[in-house]
Parts: sequence; structure tokens; C-alpha cells
Amino acid sequence: ISSSNILITCTNPSCDAKLSPSEMRDHESSCPHMQFKCKYAPFGCNWIGPRKNLKKHLTNDCSLSKVNGLIDQFRRTRFEHNHTIGFLLQQFAITQHAIQEQSQTFLSMHVKAVNLWNLIHLLFLLTCDPVQFFREKVKWKLFCESPHSRAYVNNMLFLIPTALWISRIILSGTK
Repeated sequence: ISSSNILITCTNPSCDAKLSPSEMRDHESSCPHMQFKCKYAPFGCNWIGPRKNLKKHLTNDCSLSKVNGLIDQFRRTRFEHNHTIGFLLQQFAITQHAIQEQSQTFLSMHVKAVNLWNLIHLLFLLTCDPVQFFREKVKWKLFCESPHSRAYVNNMLFLIPTALWISRIILSGTK
């Protein structure tokens, strides 16, 4: 049996069209009996009917078609507002990210200066006044809270004695 001999009946109610499978695809998209909702259904019109009656419904029966211009203007405005909101949300996210980066940069610069002074002070206390060092536990406890802080302390503990040793060598060579 060849596929051109097979006829298919349209699935839309009240349509008796019998066509070949290739013709049926074109027919289904333009069938006058295909069921449609009114284009104002989102605004409250409950009409559902065949395509052939849609134009009549819109021109004679649909009370919402009389405010067509307002509804179209509402749709355009809503589209523009949604587009603007999307753009503003994207800009907000970019700005928020930039603020976070700047805050982290500022805090790290501030913390480094404060940490260096506190670290020097605490090293002095540790070597000269251990009792006072343990009284100021809150200050040195901050240096141990994160891996970054511990690495900073380790670097400073290595660099400060090294700097003192190098300066001692330089000063002893100048005498």
C-alpha cells in the first residue's frame, strides 16, 4: 500500500476532511474547525470556538475587543517594563559584585595594616612581657581564626627576625 493512498480524517470536531498524511499537516494548521480561545482570554473572556467563528466573536460578541487599543498598549508597556526590570536586575547584580570586590579589597588593605601593627606589638609582648601577651588573648586569637591569617602570622614571624638579622649584619659591617 502506498502512503499516497492512505487518507486521514481531520481530528477537529465538525471537520470531515480526509487527506493524505502530507496534506493533513498543512490542513491542521489552517483548519476552520480548529478550536481557539479568544485572544482576550488572559483578560477574562471565556469564549472558545472554531477558527471560522473567531473573527465574528471579536467583532460582534467580545466586550473586551472594544478596548483593544488599551490592551495592546498594556501588553507593550508590560513587555517594556519586563525588559527594563531584567536590565536593571542585571545591572544591580554587576554593581553588587563590584561593591563586594571593593569591600574585600578595602578590608584586606585595612586588615593588613592593623594586623602588621598588632603582630609587631604582640611579638614585642611575647618576648618582653608574656603575662601581658596572655591578657591580650583577644587580639592574637584573631590571627589564628583562618588559614589566611595563620599564613600571614607565619610569614611575619619569619620575615621580622630575618629583617632584624639582615639589619644587624648591615649595621655591624658599617662600624
